[in-house]
Amino acid sequence: MLELAGYEFTQPLGEGAMGPVFLARQVASNRYAVVKQIVGVWNDNRSVLARYPAEAEALERMSHPNVIAVYDLKTAGNDLFVVTEYIQGPSLRQLMDLASLSRPAALRVLSDVSAALDYAGSQAIFHGDLKPGNVFIDASGVAKVGDFGLVSMLSARGSSDDAPAPILGTPAYMSPEHASGRPDVGPGSDIYSLAVMAYELLVGRLPFPSVPGDAHATLDAHISTPVPRPTSMDPGFPTSVEAGLLRGLAKDPTQRPATAGEFWKELSTAAETAWPGWTAGSDLAGIAAATSPPPPPPLPSPEAQAFPFLIAADPYEPPEPEEPEVRRGVPTRWIALLLLLVALGGVAFIVGLNLQLFGSSTLLRISKVSVTVSPTTGHCPSATYLFTARVEANGQSGPVSYRWTKPLGGDTETATASIPSGQKEATATLEFKFQGQGATEGDAVLHILSPTDIKSAPAHIVYQCP
Repeated sequence: MLELAGYEFTQPLGEGAMGPVFLARQVASNRYAVVKQIVGVWNDNRSVLARYPAEAEALERMSHPNVIAVYDLKTAGNDLFVVTEYIQGPSLRQLMDLASLSRPAALRVLSDVSAALDYAGSQAIFHGDLKPGNVFIDASGVAKVGDFGLVSMLSARGSSDDAPAPILGTPAYMSPEHASGRPDVGPGSDIYSLAVMAYELLVGRLPFPSVPGDAHATLDAHISTPVPRPTSMDPGFPTSVEAGLLRGLAKDPTQRPATAGEFWKELSTAAETAWPGWTAGSDLAGIAAATSPPPPPPLPSPEAQAFPFLIAADPYEPPEPEEPEVRRGVPTRWIALLLLLVALGGVAFIVGLNLQLFGSSTLLRISKVSVTVSPTTGHCPSATYLFTARVEANGQSGPVSYRWTKPLGGDTETATASIPSGQKEATATLEFKFQGQGATEGDAVLHILSPTDIKSAPAHIVYQCP
């Protein structure tokens, strides 16, 4: 199984268009994620490497209910690893392969996909490979679009700096300008791909079906062949819905709706006239639940993840034995105290007092706790912060009981973890998400309850949603 720092790979999910896909546990956040390995992406191509940091940052900032979140982008050698949100549900392609969706269910999917494209367009992010295989339906029946921006990021993959970039995408859903290899491909191309999906879902077939073994024939059809009118195949098909589909499938990008939101507004208005009350007939959640793959194994409990890993960079070494101190006599006050304790029958108390007064090193003690915060991930209206606590101990073994004070107030439940003998440092993490438009700020604090009552200094964060 593949290895990648910070991730525990659980199982392969199949082979994507650019490399293998895996299910993995993100250790720091204790959550499942999808890891896509894009093999040989760099190939020493300077133009791709130059674009990568800015485009990767833009993808990680995307935050929308209908967009599959990008958690991380990592590189190893010439490979790129894209880490995204895991959706426990089928892809739209899987649903369509099992059976044709009802028109209410199809329209619900198109509504969500349009919202995702509209948001991406507002962020100046182009998808480039929109198709049913990149749309997933979660347990609540919400459609989410993944793989935003990868086509533009990887469009120069495997080419030299002065050679034309290869055409990346799926021919059956590719716009005429994209199929022609034109350099002005952008959000208008995504609207065309959305219209192809809408045509397929509502008419029951692709406007230009794939020609086995001849991708160029499919690309040429998108470029120059008129779109077959749905009413030519089904005379009863609503002409108003047909008009909306054909406008989205215009060969000239300037003749299409300006945004995905505009396309959906025209299509949904026509659909409401053609199929009144369609919104009440969508049972996408039930359809998705019936076709979802088996769930992955349960994640470890939060208590087990409280100290995700122990750092052995500073192993405990017993101190050299000290020469016994020569005492000339026992002070009178200690003799009086001992006589009093014997008189009270306090032998057990003497032992406890001896441990406290003379500082036996056989018990675990925590000497210091500090908290740092990693840069935020996500984008307005939500952002996620990861707090990491560093706990310094005396090298003895024992349980540690602790809880976090969260940035907006309130404490987590008390958890317990064990520090083994020889370890002088441990870490604990807290992931916290701000949600909403208003500006706010707060502090995170780790409170060790036992064996030592000690708190960290507050780790302060400020959240502002423009």
